Amino acid sequence: MNNVKSGLKRILSFLLVFAFCFSGVVIMSPVESEAATAGSYYAKLTVAVTNDADGWDVTKITLYYKSNNGTGTQGSVVLVDSKGAVGDGTTSYTATINGFPTGYTFEYSFGGGFTWRKYEANITIQVGANSSSALKTVFTQSVSDSSSAFSAAKGTFGGTSLSMSNKPYAASVGTISGSSSINVPTNGVSTSVTYSGGVVKDQYGVNWYQNPTWSVNNSKVSMNSSSGQLTVSPTANAANDYTVTVKASCGSASASKTVTIKTFDYNVTFNDYDGTVLDTQTVNYGSSATPPADPAREYDDTYHYIFTNWSGSYQNLTSGAQNKTVTAVYTAEAHSFSEVTDTEATCTQEGVMNHICSCGYSYTTPIEATGHTIVTDEAKEPTCTENGYTEGSHCSVCNEVIVAQEVIPALGHTEETVPGYPATCTENGLADGIRCSVCGEILVAQEEIPATGHTIVTDEAKEPTCTENGYTEGSHCSVCNEVIVPQEEIPATGHTEETIPGYPATCTENGLTDGIKCSVCGATIKEQEVIIATGHTEETVPGYPATCTENGLTDGTKCSVCGEILIAQEEIPATGHTIVTDEAKEPTCTATGLTEGSHCSVCNEVIVPQEVIPALEHTEETIPGYPATCTENGLTDGIKCSVCGATIKEQEVIIAAGHTEETVPGYPATCTENGLTDGTKCSVCGEILVAQEEIPATGHTIVTDEAK
Repeated sequence: MNNVKSGLKRILSFLLVFAFCFSGVVIMSPVESEAATAGSYYAKLTVAVTNDADGWDVTKITLYYKSNNGTGTQGSVVLVDSKGAVGDGTTSYTATINGFPTGYTFEYSFGGGFTWRKYEANITIQVGANSSSALKTVFTQSVSDSSSAFSAAKGTFGGTSLSMSNKPYAASVGTISGSSSINVPTNGVSTSVTYSGGVVKDQYGVNWYQNPTWSVNNSKVSMNSSSGQLTVSPTANAANDYTVTVKASCGSASASKTVTIKTFDYNVTFNDYDGTVLDTQTVNYGSSATPPADPAREYDDTYHYIFTNWSGSYQNLTSGAQNKTVTAVYTAEAHSFSEVTDTEATCTQEGVMNHICSCGYSYTTPIEATGHTIVTDEAKEPTCTENGYTEGSHCSVCNEVIVAQEVIPALGHTEETVPGYPATCTENGLADGIRCSVCGEILVAQEEIPATGHTIVTDEAKEPTCTENGYTEGSHCSVCNEVIVPQEEIPATGHTEETIPGYPATCTENGLTDGIKCSVCGATIKEQEVIIATGHTEETVPGYPATCTENGLTDGTKCSVCGEILIAQEEIPATGHTIVTDEAKEPTCTATGLTEGSHCSVCNEVIVPQEVIPALEHTEETIPGYPATCTENGLTDGIKCSVCGATIKEQEVIIAAGHTEETVPGYPATCTENGLTDGTKCSVCGEILVAQEEIPATGHTIVTDEAK
């Protein structure tokens, strides 16, 4: 009787558990409400029962983990410890744990008294950063008890250290914060800057238990690998600014930041002995200043000075103060003189003797005057052309006049004319001249006038014309009219007829009919008549549109006959990209869907690529075809998907029947009216196959009806 009561109690307990668990309810662990901390994970353990556990009395599930992202100390949390907590269906338990899962244990007991089915279930453990993040499966296992029926049984599944997948690793290092440039110190004291950030996270987005290792890629500066402190000493100076890379690393993950090291230049001042600034220069690290030209120091009454060297640092500058002074150094030497006559003594004035030192310093002493040396200047009688002089005297050394000579004026010429005569065509002539009647000097010489010679002009030949006599070529003198070569008469020839060819009219220029002229004199015998220009036949010169990156052209117009451009094509500027949103697309039966992106609506260049969403399945519907015509093919019925429009059965082409030609009769052109050529059209659809072309009117063919 007691066994019956116990059995009924177990059946009632089973029914209550079955009613609660069958729907797959997620049971929340009490620890799930705890806030996640650095290095903590959100864990989810799911029990999917595939063969029910009728009447379990005790169910206890414990989740095991290790701190430091799965590398540290073992810990555990009880997810559930309740009689009848696990029944048929799927049940999940969650918790926030301060480490990464390493295993689980599933403990059970059974009250006995009946024969029950064995227990079978699939265990899954999933991990994420928190309850709202995507979860990754790290462990799966199928478990069962060892017998098909048992009584008063108990057991344990799982283990504390199982093989987990997707174990944490240092996946990323966060952005580094700190100064992007540091000045090399000029005061001899090192400068330090500490960089921060660089937070290490694993692939789940959970903070890593280790801090990053700091480094820098240039030995001119130093980095504390633990604190991230970058130190720049005065020895870090260089010729130009340079960059270094600060790096925070953990495992294969790293982040870097480029830092500019701002160097300084040396200011070099070159001074003379008295402090006068001769030059200032800015010099790069490791370079040298260029000294100015050697300075000169002014001499005094006792010494002159020679520049020897520069005192101070200005070469290969790598150390010391930023501002450097360099001073000129001189050697003093006593004067040494040489004598040079600066000014010779004259008859009346002292000279000057210059005593000169090679440095440029000098002094002078006087040289005594010499006195005059007197000579006589003889008298001279005047002539027609030259003045005369009275007797005088002067100094032969300095040419100073002692007794001045007085001028007796020249007498001047007495002119008379020497008559000339003109030249003729055959004889020379002479121009008038002038001479002095006293001394006979020719004042204006007579010049020969050459014989002019005949001025021969050609008496041009004249060809006889149709109506007038001609003459042979002759010549005569245009001055004396003497005949050189006489002309002879040539009788008139009379007219010789020839055709003046006409030419047809063009688009822009008139034509002419044939005429008649004399081939000898050109006289018109029959006038040509004008044929009016036909005018242009316009046709379009097709352009093309501008694209986002290339210019286009507008349509133009030209004459199809002569090719003349009537309307020039104009350049259309490139439009540039027009960015539009590529809307997200739900997947269809066969086509994949797309996430939202963007592209240029004109040239279709992709700006933000869309990501693919997998496709669904088709729903068939008929694609109605249509019959072929003369010029266009027809189509048979096909099949497509009514949801996505994809073709399931292709439509087949029904070949176009082709035109049935018939002639459109033309008619010939006359002298005054245009004609038409024959054309062709389709007798079925009426389409013009060969257009009729206009035949221009021929114009009259004029012939002469001779007089009688």
